[in-house]
Parts: sequence; structure tokens; C-alpha cells
Amino acid sequence: MKQSKRMTKLLAFLPAALVIGVTAIVASGMSVVSGATAASTVGVTGNVSSSFSTSPGVTGGGGLTGCSDETLGTFSNNFAPSNGCTITFSSNNVNGADVVFSNDTTGVGQSEAFFCSDGVDGVGGTRSCATDLGRLDDAVGIGQTILNGSDRFGLALMSLSGDGTPTQGTGVSAANAAPVATDAVWSGIPVTASPIQLCRSTGPNTTSTDCQFKFGGSGELSQGAGDYTGTLRLTAGLL
Repeated sequence: MKQSKRMTKLLAFLPAALVIGVTAIVASGMSVVSGATAASTVGVTGNVSSSFSTSPGVTGGGGLTGCSDETLGTFSNNFAPSNGCTITFSSNNVNGADVVFSNDTTGVGQSEAFFCSDGVDGVGGTRSCATDLGRLDDAVGIGQTILNGSDRFGLALMSLSGDGTPTQGTGVSAANAAPVATDAVWSGIPVTASPIQLCRSTGPNTTSTDCQFKFGGSGELSQGAGDYTGTLRLTAGLL
């Protein structure tokens, strides 16, 4: 008798277990009634790693390799441009990528100008921007001319090509393939803490975006003698 009563108690719990099971099926969006419908949503996630490349490569210090041979002609009191330099970059980023530029020289007086003299004819002096005759003043803002004897230095965008829909950056004027003194396309080179955009792509690019630029400068009639130098920092990154 005791064994029979125990079996009866166990069987009594079975309907409750079945009801719980039906409730769970309904909550999941499945129908337990013939002909009924139910709506449900499914979330899907995934990831594609970002890729980025530049050539010439941007080094860990932010300098650009491969463009260290940029030189100006006779600029003591006449405008002279450099021969031009190109940075190539690519990324699969959906918003594209960009390149910003700034003055990479540091130290006392270094941020006063980008192109300054070491005071010596020949390598070996100490670069200084402290005196007016020992530097070319930076162009102020964008879209400036660099006329003969104007004591001014700047950077100009020359061309953009490749995929990713390349466009000029916010810190430069429209591309000019052969900028001269009277072209209002020259931009000043800011300090490292406040870089400005040189060029950008507005979407993914599977091959490359090419961004070409050059420097230009003109001293004043009594420009000081010496070797003039400056180091540009180019930083490429995802948008």
C-alpha cells in the first residue's frame, strides 16, 4: 500500500511538468496552435579587423621615410619650391583614412618656424629659429602666396589619385600640380600639438590613395647665411 501511494504522488506531478514545457515553447516564439503565427527577431554580430598601410612608411617617431631629399633651390630672396613628395596609404575602414601634418622639430624656439638655419654653411651647426634673419616665417593659415622676398614658407598639395575617393584635407587648398609663388595655395606648418589634415580617403580602398605635396619658400633680401632645415611630421590614421 505504501508503494502504491508513492507512485500516485509521482504521477500527480507530471501534468505540471508538461504545462511548464508548453509555456516555454510559446515564449520562444513557436506556435503550439495549428495555423497560428508568431514574430521573432534574431541578432547577428561579427567583426572584420581594421587594416592600414602607408608607403613611405610612417615611423614610430612620426617622421616620413623616403622623402628626406626634399630641397629648395636659391631661396635667399626669391621663391623656390621643392621637388615634391608622395605618401601612399590604404585602409579597409568604412569611413576611410587621413594624413595630418605638423612641425616635428622641438626645443626652445623651434616652434617659432618650420624652416630655420643652423648658422653655418655646411653641416654641423645648431638649428635655431630665434632670429628673423635665421628663419623663414610660416605662412599663416591656408591659401597663401609666397612672393619673392616675402620671408615665408609653406606646404602645397599637388595631386590626389587612387581609390577610396581621395579628397583634399581641411588644412590645405585644392590640389595644384605645379604651384608657383603667385598661386594662393600655400599652407603654414603647425606645431605638433595642432596638426592639420593634408589629405584623406572617404571610404575603403583596396589598392592605394596617393597624396603628393611639396614645400616652397622665399627669404628676404638680407637673409642670413647657413643651412636651413625643417622636419615634417606626417601621421596617418583611420577616420
